Amino acid sequence: MTPKTQPTQASIDAYLAARAAPEQLADARALIALLQRVTGEAPKMWGPSIVGFGSYRYPLASGKSGESCATGFAIRGREFVVYLVAAMMLAVAAPASFAQAPAAIDQVAWLAGCWAGQDAEPGSVEHWLAPAAGTMFGVSRTVRGGRLAGFEFMSIRTSIDGRLVFVAQPGGSPPTEFPAVSLATTAVTFENADHDFPNRVSYRQTGPASMLGRIEGTLDGVAKTVDFKFDRVACLPRSPL
Repeated sequence: MTPKTQPTQASIDAYLAARAAPEQLADARALIALLQRVTGEAPKMWGPSIVGFGSYRYPLASGKSGESCATGFAIRGREFVVYLVAAMMLAVAAPASFAQAPAAIDQVAWLAGCWAGQDAEPGSVEHWLAPAAGTMFGVSRTVRGGRLAGFEFMSIRTSIDGRLVFVAQPGGSPPTEFPAVSLATTAVTFENADHDFPNRVSYRQTGPASMLGRIEGTLDGVAKTVDFKFDRVACLPRSPL
């Protein structure tokens, strides 16, 4: 007989929306962040009602083995039921691996600071705040002929499943999300296949004080790539009043 509690592709956000009362949502998200930090594992749904982290196998009387999430929780009415026994077993076996699991947002901390376009007019810049609370916020400005040619509000945030998401608002338009599809020490790529152009956004550190931003996609049926080369510059101090 197949155990009922199996990992699924069901949406954690949908589960929380259906099960959590409004006053429980903040606690649920805090619990997800805590368990992910402790286990170093991304959350996923196990069966219809458990948000689980990691997995382990256990022996069955038949001589076979079953599988369960290493730790997790479920929302039962107004209460949270937290499953910690397997997590305690794993912590005894490998506490160092749990303690060393880095937050994904910290892997793009190199992006923080002020950047100027290499071949752009003065004032064409992109600025990013350092990571905090699972987020980074950025703004860019493009100047051509001494006039404002474009601007964009941006953010990188940690989604509920632990993956990074790039949020773009060019010209102050409504936000468009691009989930991360690859993350390395000095590079990150985000993609939204349903967006027209661009549907891929990437940043790559090319030197101690330089980086390459790139947008890719299809425009009018033609594949198009646009590169933005940046140098790190000193952030200007606040103008005196």
